[in-house]
Formats: sequence, C-alpha cells, structure tokens
Amino acid sequence: MKLRVRVKTKNDIKYYSPDTNWASLIVEVKEIMEESQNHTVNVLVQMMDTIKAAGIISFEPKAKGEYIIMGEYEKDEKWGWQFKIDGGYENIKLDTLEEKRLFLEQILTERQVESLFNTFEDPFQYIEQGDVSKLMIAKYIGEHTANRIIDKFKATMDLAPAYNFFKPLGVTPLLINKLCSTYGSAENAIKKFQKNPYILADDIKGVGFLRADEIALKYNVKPDDPFRIKSGIRYLFKDVANNNGSTWLTLDSFKTQITELLQINIDIVMNCIQEMIKEKEVYFNEEKNQIALMYYYDLECNIVNKLISLQKAECKTYTDEEIEEGIKRAEEEQGFEFTDEQTKGIKSLLKNNVSLVVGLAGTGKTSIIKGAYQVFPYDTIIKQCAFSGQAAKRINEATDKPSSTIHRLLGWQGESFTYKESYPLPVDVIILDEVSMVGLELFWNLIQAIPRGAKLIMLGDNGQLPPIGVGNLLNDLMLSQKINFVELTKIHRQAEKSAIITTSQKIRKKLFLLSSDFEGDETYGQLRDLTLKARVDADCLFDVLIETFMEEYNRSKNIQDIQIIVAQNQKVALARDQINKEIQQRINPKKYESDLEIKIKYKNVLRVNDKIINRENHYDVETPDGIQTSIYNGSMGIVKEISTNYIIVDFFDEGEIIIPKEYYEGLELAYAITCHSSQGSQFKVTIVGFDNSSYILLSNEWLYTAVTRAKSMCYIVAQTRAINMAVTRHKTVDRNTFLLELFNERN
Repeated sequence: MKLRVRVKTKNDIKYYSPDTNWASLIVEVKEIMEESQNHTVNVLVQMMDTIKAAGIISFEPKAKGEYIIMGEYEKDEKWGWQFKIDGGYENIKLDTLEEKRLFLEQILTERQVESLFNTFEDPFQYIEQGDVSKLMIAKYIGEHTANRIIDKFKATMDLAPAYNFFKPLGVTPLLINKLCSTYGSAENAIKKFQKNPYILADDIKGVGFLRADEIALKYNVKPDDPFRIKSGIRYLFKDVANNNGSTWLTLDSFKTQITELLQINIDIVMNCIQEMIKEKEVYFNEEKNQIALMYYYDLECNIVNKLISLQKAECKTYTDEEIEEGIKRAEEEQGFEFTDEQTKGIKSLLKNNVSLVVGLAGTGKTSIIKGAYQVFPYDTIIKQCAFSGQAAKRINEATDKPSSTIHRLLGWQGESFTYKESYPLPVDVIILDEVSMVGLELFWNLIQAIPRGAKLIMLGDNGQLPPIGVGNLLNDLMLSQKINFVELTKIHRQAEKSAIITTSQKIRKKLFLLSSDFEGDETYGQLRDLTLKARVDADCLFDVLIETFMEEYNRSKNIQDIQIIVAQNQKVALARDQINKEIQQRINPKKYESDLEIKIKYKNVLRVNDKIINRENHYDVETPDGIQTSIYNGSMGIVKEISTNYIIVDFFDEGEIIIPKEYYEGLELAYAITCHSSQGSQFKVTIVGFDNSSYILLSNEWLYTAVTRAKSMCYIVAQTRAINMAVTRHKTVDRNTFLLELFNERN
C-alpha cells in the first residue's frame, strides 16, 4: 500500500517542468493520512521534519502550498531517501464563509443553503461534524434531509482528490463524478487515468475519443503513445459505424482517415494494427480488402448464425383448412378481402419461422399480421415490439394487440437486458415492426433472446430513410434470399382514397408532383387529406408554414396531434429552432415575470405547457408516485410542472415522469422536429416544410418518410423547385457490411 501524506512546500520550489509535469520538492510532513505496509518506512516518515519528494504531479506547486501526495518513500542509491510521487492534489481549504457557502451551493439545493445560512452563522461545521439534531433546527431540514446533506457532503469531500487532480486538465465535475463512480473511489480513478488516460473514451459512457484525447494531451501523453493510437482506431471504426452505418473500411480508406485523426506516421499506426490483429481486436481480410473491429465482424456473424438457427428449427404446421378459415375470419372482421399478394404472404408466414414482410405505405403489412393472428391457436404467446415508443403504439393501434419498445420487451435494467440467450423470452411469436429503424446491435439483443422454435416476423418499409446507427439490416435481409421474404406492392382499395398514400407512392416512383413554375395551394385525394402549398420564391415560406400550423392549432387546440417536420435544425430559413421559438411565442408566451423557465441548449427555454422531445435514454427516472421507470430517445410530451431542480413531463407514451436538472441537456422543444426524429411515429396532422437551402438532406426517401408520418392530414409547405428535386433525387448511402456475404458463405 502506498503512503498518502499531507505536506507543505518550503519557500522555494526546487524544480518544476510545465511540459512534463515533473517536480522536485522539499516538503514539510504535516500528517500521514494512509500508512505503508512497511512499518519502518512509516516510522521514518513520522520522524522526518522535511523530506525530498520528486515525480509527476497534476498541479503546479507553489511556495508554502499545502498538498496531498501519494507514493513510496524509498532509498535511492544516488539521492538517498526520497518520496517518489505517484499522484497528488492540492489540499482543499475552505477558510472563509464565502468559500464554504460556494462549496455547499455546489452540492445542496438553493433553498437548503439559504435556510442553513439564515439559521447559523457557519452551518459548515455542523455538516462536517455530522450533527443531525443541530441541522434540524433550520427551516425545511428534517431528519431525513439532514442525513442526506451529511451523506452528500461526505461523498463530495471523498471526491476532493479527483477534483484537484482532474480539474487542471479541464475535466468537468460531472465527468469527475462518473470516473469516481465507475472505479469506486477518487484514488482508483486517478490511478487508472495515470496508467491509461484513454479509459475516458473506452470505459466512460458519453465521452468520445476527441474529448479524451484533449485531456490526455494536456496530461502530456505523447502523440505516438500506443494507448492513444489504439483508442483512436477504436473511435474511428465506431464513428464510421454510427455516422455512416458501415461496419468495415477498405485499407486505403482506413489509412487516410486514421492519419487525419491522429496526425502521426501511418507506419506507427500499422504496428499497433498488427498487435490488435494478433490480440483479435481487429479483423483484417487482405484478399477482400476489409478492415474492421472484430466486434462488428463477430456481431454480424452472430446475427446470421442465429437467424439461420431460428429458420431451421422445427416449424409448427397448420392445415390448409385452418389457414383458409383464419383468413376468412380476418376478412369478415376487417370488412374487405385480402389481395392475392396478402393471402400468399399470410400462408408463407405460417410456414416459416423467420419472415420479412416489406411494402410501401398502404400495401397492408399489418393486415397480413392480423390474418396470421386468426390462425394462431388462442394460447399462442405473441409479443409485438418496435424500436421507438411511437412505432410500438402504431402497431398496437393497427392490430389491437399489446406492444412495447424492444428495450421494454427485453427488460432493460440500465446496464443489461433481463432476457438474453441464457434466459430467453417466454414467447411463441415475435412481431418486430419498423425493422428499417433497427441497428445491428439492438437487433442482436432481440434475436438472441428468441427461443429456438419460436417465430420471428419482421415488418419494414424500404422506402424510408436508413437507420441512424450501425448496419443496413433491412436492405441486407431483403437481398440475402436466405429467409422467407414477402413483398407487397399493391395498394389496398381503402388506401387508394387517401392522397397521403397515393402521393407517397408517386414520390417513390419519382413522378413529378407539379410543374416547375407552379405556385399556389392544391388539395388532393378522395379524402382531401393532402394539401400542397408550393411557392417559387422561398422568402414567404416561413410565414406560410406558421400560419398553416396556427390554423390547425386553432381548430383543435391539441398540440399532440399536430407535428411540423423539417430538414434541418439550424442555418436555413425553415430551421427547426427558429420555428419552435416562433410557435412557442405564439401559443405559449411567458405570461408573468414570476413564471419559472428552464434554459436548454440552442439558447431555448422551456415553460409549462410546452411540447418537448427527449433526446437521451435514461433508466433511473421516477413517476410522481415514486415508481422507477425509463424514458427513451424520441419520447415526446408536454411540460406539466417546473420546479427549481426538476420538471414533470407528461410523455405521450410513458405518462408523467420527473426529469431531474442533470437531464435537461437532452430536452428540446418539439413543435417542429427533423424527419429523422419523426421516423417510426405518426401524427394526426403533419406539416412538412423545406426549401432549396436544405438540398444536402433532401431526397426521395426523405420526402416519402416525412409525408407518410401523417395519419389524417398532410401539408407540404415548400419551394416548388425543392419539391421536384426531392422527388427525383435518390440518395442512399452505401454501407459496407458483412451481413450479406456472411449469409452467402453459410449457404
């Protein structure tokens, strides 16, 4: 065990290098805070008035400064006895009332601090002493609160070494807390970091390589340090996977991107790559010119093997009579007959364990699921799921069967799933809707929990945008020809009445919606459910969009039913942020100066009755009744209450949930959202707004996805030229994945 000693530096600092953080000091021993296992060393240090100390430290030492240093007291052949420093930090001293108050304001609520200082001249001493009865004299401080204050104080003081070590490196208090929590203590966090600063990127959720690299370089890590290079390699592949969807790169592409990222000689990088290949952390196929993290190669191998295993398992059979009777019952229930495509699809679902049903909007994907339901025995255990809460809600409405998110179905616990390969779901049939939204990692978590012999039925729309995240699942499954594939191409009769459906079909077929010089408003369809508001000049579009929204809002006063969908967040005329601010000012302005608001990113504020969207996953939130629950990226709701340290949001799918202050960063106004954020959802009224300035994002898939978010009414408010450009522009991103070739190899 290393010594931990409180020391005071002498008048002069012998040596300190800001470049290397190496220091040589003469210090006065004040206190041995943690002793060595060597009794002789402890006695020696206790006997010494002053000692020599040298090593790397995280602070610039000052004359007569008080510090805590860790390390060993050893005898050097050349220099004699000296303390070899292996970490240290400035000793926290809170002398003035102002310093104490500032410290307490960091860990207690404003009301608690105010109450304590109104009651006591110096409440700090009672907190430090753990005097519960004394603290309870203060207003609003009961026994439970007093104990919580003391516990929080002790926990924060225990983190003091980490605060002093990491703060000079630019590490935020929130990240310091995460580090200490992850590694069990401040000292463990410091030791882990000193050994490998890139643990920040590898171990701590929410910290990327770029941030870790910035901190590590401040700590004087060399640019060619192997820890840095390997962490950079991991980051590059993960960044490509998350932003481009590809799971592998060509060798030339990898070399170009990693050199740009690390700014070092590629030969040094390739030496590290060879080590990572030997350690089976990197996959490299020279013949196919593929390089990837072994994690992604193994992930796709596992998916292929599991799907083939599920497909080959013994399949429950149904007689032709049972199938025909079930189809007839479904037709009677829905009031119309299935098309030949749908009838054939229902039969194939029943005869295969793994099926993929693909079709554009209006082709009746969920209808054939309802047909299959009529054939399954009454005691069949069926679970429906989707990536998002809104998508799960949609399939629930379509089939009238319970549905949930994939996370809920698998019993997400914040760190892991309850249901997995070793503890499979108690289920006979899994229905996965909106498979186009699902990335490979979540898909693997789902299918590994499906028991052999159960059915997996996937529904997807290949006209939509590709998933945000890794892989190209829907496309690869369609092309694989190794699982049962049902493609629906015919719009059913009921859908033909809707201009939302017929216009979306025209978009996918790249048919012009209007002439190049058209300007005006035009409503389409037997149901009169789609209106085009096209303008040649984009300058007036913002006002047209806002007035369209206000007309619908004044008609229903139900903000949940109306959704604006745009292409970009900022920097264009029809930007999400600008629209949100304008609508907030119109329908939910600040009424009184005393009304509470909370500041969120993009210089926005939230008020009671605002419509918001949550952009992060949180698994430790609570309902107002104290029941622990979760909220997910994409959840939308209305702000019901704002307090000093929390707000209450009534989420459309989850109900009322308390959102603590530390999660405000993930909240955004949601009167307008981007098309990607809307995917999987549907709204009674959708207003799609865009102009030519968003040309980078506009595509056939983008416009099709935006239009098909509407249930009852869709407005397209756009620049004429931009509409035609989006219709004709096919913009799919090529994604390098292993899935398709792995299916072919496992013939």
